[in-house]
This record gives sequence, C-alpha cells and structure tokens, in this order.
Amino acid sequence: MQVQPYFPEQEVIEGNVAEAAYDVRIAFLRKVWLGWLGLCFAVGVGVVSVRSPFGDATNFWLMLVLSLALSASRRLWRGTRWDTLTSAVLGALWIPLAAFCIAILRRLDWPVEILAWAAVLPALYGLLCGRDYSFVAQFVMSFSALLVVTLTHFGLGHFDLRTTVLISFWGGVLQFYLVYNLAALLNRRRTDEVLSSVVDFMRDYLNFLTYSLRVIHHWRKFRF
Repeated sequence: MQVQPYFPEQEVIEGNVAEAAYDVRIAFLRKVWLGWLGLCFAVGVGVVSVRSPFGDATNFWLMLVLSLALSASRRLWRGTRWDTLTSAVLGALWIPLAAFCIAILRRLDWPVEILAWAAVLPALYGLLCGRDYSFVAQFVMSFSALLVVTLTHFGLGHFDLRTTVLISFWGGVLQFYLVYNLAALLNRRRTDEVLSSVVDFMRDYLNFLTYSLRVIHHWRKFRF
C-alpha cells in the first residue's frame, strides 16, 4: 500500500535540470540569474521613466490578471514552443505593469530601493560564487548583505526602527522566494528553458495564494 504524503509533492518532469551534470546546472543557474538581473534593470528603468495610462487600482488588477495568464499558459503548454512564446510575450507585458505598480509604491514613500537591493543580491551571488554554489549560502549571504544596507540606513537616520525591521523582514521574504523558487524549478524545467525559468519568477509568487488551495484539494482527494 502506497502512503500518500501529507502535503502535495513538488512537480518533477523527466530530463529536468537537476538530473544534468553539475557544470550544466551551474551554467543554467547563471543564465537564469543574468536574465533576472536584466528583468530588474528593465523594470527599474520603467519606474523612473514611464507613466502609467491607468489608475492605481487598475494597474494592480492588470498585474494580477497577467500573472494568472502566465500561470495558465505554463500549465497548458509546459515544455513546448508555445510555453516559450507565451512566456516571452506575456513577460514583456509584465515588465511595464510591474514598473507602474512599483512607481505607485514609491510615490507612497515605500522604500522600494531597498527591495530592489533584496531582489538583486541573490543574483549577484549566483553570478560571482564560482563553482561552489549553495542555495543555503546564497540566502544567508544575500540576507546578511541586505541587513548591512538596512542597518546603514537606520544608522544614518533614514529609517526608524520599525521601518528597518519591516523592510528587513519583507526583503528577506523576497530573497527566500527567489532562492527557493529557483531551487524548486530545477525539477520542473529543462536546460533549454532559461527564458521560461526567468518568467517563472513573475508568476510563481501566486503560489503564496494558491498553495493553500492545492493542500486542501490534496487532503480531500486522499481523505486526510
């Protein structure tokens, strides 16, 4: 009798990156992080140079709808040319919408520049760590560097203690998401799916909302 796990297992496909040789995995990870840096740069340029033609609430709703469309396209066409094509097209549309939403938060005095550091630091580790790649070390070193940034701002009087704690916490959450998500997608992506893997960062944050639904469905299916 096969005992089902209490929580749904991660998706695993045949021929995934995790099954490849170590050097191939490292090369794949660096390509994804390089793509992520390019994405962050494009969003950053949009934040300071482009104004949204939509209202504030509309921007966030469009962002959510587009992320849902990205998730749906992966489920429909994973591993096919359609997956790559829709990832490229919808991902290109996601960039200005992300820039519009971040610009709104910036206008409301959110410390988005610190969150930008939080997003970039794991990628810098991935590009500079050499062959000794460790996801645990990536998170620990990235978060430590983020703490240096936030504590420096606190020491200079830019942030009060409450803001310093909150921005450090949410920056750490963002870094954990990036590192954990890339580690997980090694089992569900192949080595030639770099573009789709970069776009996965744009859609997988919805897992914070949808994972609980997967757990409930899993429990009902196997009657836990």
